[in-house]
Amino acid sequence: MSLEEMKIQLERKTSGSAQKLDRLHYRRQFLIAVEPVEEVYGWDCMKINRYFLYAHPDLEINCFTHFVLIGNIYDYEVPEKNNGDILVDIVKHGGGRRELFSFMKKYAGCYVLFIASDKPIIFHDARGLREIYYCTGENRIVCGSQPNLIAEYSRPSITHRTDQAFFDFYKNFARDSQWVGDETPYMGIKHLLPNHSLDINSRTVFRYWPDEPVRKLNVRDSVERSCSFLKGIMKSVVNRQSTAMAVTAGNDSRILLAASRELVKDIYFFVNDINLGPSHPDIYVPERLFKSIGQPFSIHKEDTGVDEKFREYYQKNVCLAESSRISYIYNIFHKKLADKILVLGVSEIGRLFFGKEPRKVTALRMASKLGYEGSSYVLSQCESFKN
Repeated sequence: MSLEEMKIQLERKTSGSAQKLDRLHYRRQFLIAVEPVEEVYGWDCMKINRYFLYAHPDLEINCFTHFVLIGNIYDYEVPEKNNGDILVDIVKHGGGRRELFSFMKKYAGCYVLFIASDKPIIFHDARGLREIYYCTGENRIVCGSQPNLIAEYSRPSITHRTDQAFFDFYKNFARDSQWVGDETPYMGIKHLLPNHSLDINSRTVFRYWPDEPVRKLNVRDSVERSCSFLKGIMKSVVNRQSTAMAVTAGNDSRILLAASRELVKDIYFFVNDINLGPSHPDIYVPERLFKSIGQPFSIHKEDTGVDEKFREYYQKNVCLAESSRISYIYNIFHKKLADKILVLGVSEIGRLFFGKEPRKVTALRMASKLGYEGSSYVLSQCESFKN
């Protein structure tokens, strides 16, 4: 039987008129359940084996046999391929889990891959940009894109945590950009970390990378591989979607700009001037740079007004949403860039900032470098993840 003959038939159903759905509410989010969740009003629903996948209509879903791709994935070797093409390549490749994870290394994107086999697993892109949160115990909800979304539709109900150590961290220490560990503010909901996969039957997590000692490369080989990868990924993104790129004085964004040299006429370049002023390096460096290459460059100024309906959905859609940023998120990203995919550097996860000594990092050093040496909760989390 060919793969085409094996392709499962997807049934999409809508619980009511799509016109009534406010598309900002939980936009591009998803839930996976083991029984119907009729309360998810207006979302697409697919049944894959024993699982029900609910997805906001603006979130792209591709399914082939029992493999489900949620979001966008890019192939640097063949930039012309779309999400469906790449999913077929993944299924055709075959092999066990080890071979699958090794094969996936060549892809980039913001995606989740759900394999609804007898031994179902789910994992995301290497950076964890398309987030996965999951229930640790028995529930009709298996996993989803935000912990508060899972809690809203959970059965039995899931409530907020009340243990004192976590509460002290949550109240006095937590900053949204430096959350520590895999726990959430909800009892029985955890966050799947980058380079980890969830075994759905057992609700256990295993780290799939690195799966062997990391080999050193010389500078020339590293540069050649990185350049080939970045250029191919950028071409794949631009081929498929209207693209915007933020450029500052930082290394990450200027490297991405260099990788897009042949594509500059097809990308909207900008920087957000959030009370920085014209003398700030993140403003004047890219402005001078784009003048030198003769390409348009936009400097966005922050407006202060925010639509109250947008504010309501913003705070509800993202767990622990940072309200201080809502003004420029609404006025710049929502009003000016909503029709574009945003490309930006996220290489911080690959940077080691703990220093060279001691050679074996301790929990106290990790907590101290993260700025949380006064939190007993963070110390316990660092102890769990230090290896």
